[in-house]
Amino acid sequence: MLFRSLMPKVTLSPDMLFLSTWDAPERVYMGPLLTKLRANGYSRYVEPIAGAYAMPTVAVASGWKPQEIATSDVSLYANVVGLMLSGGNLEDLAVTHDGALVEISGLEPTKQAAILLWTQLLVRLEHRAKQAIYWHEAVADLYVTRSRHISSIERGLAGMMDRLAGIEHEPCDIWDTLNSVMGNPEVVVVCNPPTYRNGYEKFFDTGGRLRWNDVKYEVWEPGPDQKKLAKLAEGAEALFLIQQQTKPRDSAGATVYARHLSPG
Repeated sequence: MLFRSLMPKVTLSPDMLFLSTWDAPERVYMGPLLTKLRANGYSRYVEPIAGAYAMPTVAVASGWKPQEIATSDVSLYANVVGLMLSGGNLEDLAVTHDGALVEISGLEPTKQAAILLWTQLLVRLEHRAKQAIYWHEAVADLYVTRSRHISSIERGLAGMMDRLAGIEHEPCDIWDTLNSVMGNPEVVVVCNPPTYRNGYEKFFDTGGRLRWNDVKYEVWEPGPDQKKLAKLAEGAEALFLIQQQTKPRDSAGATVYARHLSPG
């Protein structure tokens, strides 16, 4: 007789929580640059679309203090992490799973954040499970080893707290953030927008099963919005450092660093 194992055949990594968009070469380039900018009078680091908080970590390693860093974002992942780092109230997000509130009251902030991120990952993968058996097994792994996954996520979040606790964070759209800081000559704005339309929306799609007190925002349009961002930067007192994935001749602004990604 043949018996199917009750244990899942797929084991997930917490890295699946977020698709990082700051690659290693850009982080290596930005480290010394941020050190020099701070030494030359810039005192405020601002990053809208904070994403996975890769570049604020580089900023701290380059001599910036967490209290000199301000971030914002519209995604649930980034706002869970940002509110945790800034000492905000994660219960204000009011995250619900299939209409039921995800209970996190009375827990430590890292545990609260870990439960919310585990829930988001679970529902995202359940939404994909109808596409392939791989995702069914991935969902099974999240259920069977729930405590292990939450503990692993919490350890990663605790490491982020060690590096970045004390930053400022606000759940808001990129344009609201930029309008509030563009007139300040002591501000460095570091911005890495999505490279294709609906990028974050597709990656975090749950089919409407996960809801929260989300932020009202405009979906990023890489072509026109990149040009709008470059035009805003040209007239600003703040210094803008913007990443764009495109052919050099199609760059929306002045290019100071470039790296080959792929043919074309």
